[in-house]
Parts: sequence; C-alpha cells; structure tokens
Amino acid sequence: MSSPPLVWTLTVVFAATAGFCLLRCVVPAWIGASRAVVHRVGDCWHAAMALGMVGMLWPWGMHVPALPQNVVFGAGALFFGLQLVRPPAGHGRRALALHAVMMLAMVWMVIAMPLSMGTGSAGVTPMPGMPGMSVPTAATGGGLPAGVLSTGLVAALGLAAATLHWTARCIDQARTWTAPRTRPRSAGPWYSLAETGGHGAMSLGMTVMLIAML
Repeated sequence: MSSPPLVWTLTVVFAATAGFCLLRCVVPAWIGASRAVVHRVGDCWHAAMALGMVGMLWPWGMHVPALPQNVVFGAGALFFGLQLVRPPAGHGRRALALHAVMMLAMVWMVIAMPLSMGTGSAGVTPMPGMPGMSVPTAATGGGLPAGVLSTGLVAALGLAAATLHWTARCIDQARTWTAPRTRPRSAGPWYSLAETGGHGAMSLGMTVMLIAML
C-alpha cells in the first residue's frame, strides 16, 4: 500500500479502535460497558486485532513473528466461534460469527503478507515530505498462490458482509439516539453506538487492506 494518506488514515482508525477496546476491557465502568469477563476478553482480542492491523501498515510490522500472531488470532476465532453454541447475553449469533470471520481474516493476512510482498523485488516506498518514513510496497511480477488467493476472496466477501452489517446497525442506532422521543436520558448508552461504529470502521479498514493484498 503506497498511499501515505490512506496509510495514515487507516493507522488512526485502527489505533482509535484499539484504544477504545482496551478501555472497555480494562476500565469498562468508565464508559458504561459490560463488566462480564467474556465481553472483556473479547474486547482484548479486538484490541489485539486492531494493533495487528497497525503493524501490517508499516515496515516494522514485517519483523513481528507470524506464528505468535496466528496463534492469537486463531484462538480469537475459536473463542468467538465456540460462543455460537450458547451466545452470552448481549451478543447475537450473527455478530459472533462476524467476529470469528474477522479473526480468521487476520490469520489469512498474516500468512499472505510476506507472499504478497514477494521476495527479492519487494521493498519500501519513501513517504513524500517525511524523511525516514516509508510504507511497504508489493513486489512486481509476483502473485499469491491460487489457494491463498481464493481463500482471500472468500475472506474479503466475509469482511464486506461484516462492514455492511455494522454500518446498518450503526445507522439504526444513530437514528434511535437522535430521535427526540427515544433519546436516552443518560449519556451511558453512547458506548453502544461507539462500539458498533468501531466494528464497522475496523471491518471496512480490514476490507481495504485485504483487497490491497490480493
């Protein structure tokens, strides 16, 4: 991804999402989030996912070992997948399935990143006006193996579906929030709208990143 504005925009989106998820995990009472352990563990996995996406945007992320990342994100997919059997309060099966899909997409991106970068001809592109700053660029003449590419296309469709789902929910919640007759009396429920918007922004950013790797 050789567009500095896009790299910085996605970095801000993922970093903000990670910060919000960490707040929900560490001090949920501050923002009115659930204190249930299962919810807080899920927030920690979302924070890890967002931070992982930040790493993929910058050259230093290529030096992070792939195995620990795949273990973390694979465990996250299993965590959300197992909850489909008996969803906890406040989580529907559709949302849990989308969380699992996003975790699996992270596994795919960790595996595909070095392949999409190629070998030998890959490098980094200096960012204009910012000495010492650069972004990774894919190698020319390379290509993902057919199996990895087809799996990536499926993951892209899953992320696109997640983006549409969270965006629709965010719009519905915003309408409820701004409607004079249904506006909550307290400021506490604002975090539900922020949570949904964060999921939507995260899935959209992941979709952009994944498509750029195909």
